Amino acid sequence: MIKISYKKLIDLVAKKGAKYIQNDEALYFAQNTAVSHAMKWPRANQLSSAIKDIKAWENTKTPEVVVNKGASLLINFNQTGPALKLKYIHDELEKRSKEYGISICGLYNNSGLHDMATWTRGLAERGLIGIASVQGGYGSVVPTGGTVGILGTNPLSYAIPTNSHPILADFATSEMAYVEFAKYKKESKALPKGVALDTNGQPTTDPHKAEPKGIVNLLAIGGGYKGFSIVLLMEILTSSLVRGLLSTEQDKKQFYPIYELGAFVIAIDISTFNDVDKFKDSVTAMCDELRKQPLAKGSTHIYMPGDQSYARLNKAIQCDELEIDNGSYNFLK
Repeated sequence: MIKISYKKLIDLVAKKGAKYIQNDEALYFAQNTAVSHAMKWPRANQLSSAIKDIKAWENTKTPEVVVNKGASLLINFNQTGPALKLKYIHDELEKRSKEYGISICGLYNNSGLHDMATWTRGLAERGLIGIASVQGGYGSVVPTGGTVGILGTNPLSYAIPTNSHPILADFATSEMAYVEFAKYKKESKALPKGVALDTNGQPTTDPHKAEPKGIVNLLAIGGGYKGFSIVLLMEILTSSLVRGLLSTEQDKKQFYPIYELGAFVIAIDISTFNDVDKFKDSVTAMCDELRKQPLAKGSTHIYMPGDQSYARLNKAIQCDELEIDNGSYNFLK
């Protein structure tokens, strides 16, 4: 591992991105990459994900807008990395939501949306509400009452502005994210209860029984029918709606058929519906009240979504230091 200054990382990523996109887009991409990496390291390597997006642009293809209608935008990324066009999409969503109150951008045929919070956080920092989801690949979530994982984990994120940092949620709609499950399996570590089923549809804490032949039997978030309904909704909105493929349509010969996974990003203009300051004041007051309530036995804090992520980000900025893997550093240099 290598320690690098926060500002230096932004500079290196921006220079790499500028080979394929405009300088202002490259800087926006780099800044958001640094933020995401600081928020999620060491649990996730967001810099590595950003580098995958950069490398995807080496195929010389470029994204193509295939629907441009009022509040709606649909982009065929031609297997390039969508994060490099983050500024363009955020700019378009902001402009269109200011005109129509709400706007949506669908994405398909891309090299993957690796961090959903990146797509919503930037909208909240512009004073908008951001909502985004991506189809998470086939063979992961069991329908209620079933025995085989079929649907994707279909991660969902939302970001809502407040008077301090935004409320920022980013989670799989399965009870456990697949990357987390994979760590349990690699370490032969018992899963928490209520996460997975064996091939007979019975609860199991053995990760090997939950994924015997490449198909993992994860439960939907909450473990029941309501959670499965959320997974199913995200499945449809991130596939058939935006020209991606449903889990039942994807190429089962690939472990993770990334180019077949669609996504959507929604922006809601608060000022269309309410005074922005009044909105922020009420949401901030609610969060403060929730944080201050008496703690349950064994609890030390009540966190709103995003509290811990922004604490890690602020620490990285104050120290002006981030830890990155050697491979990513060598690529950037």
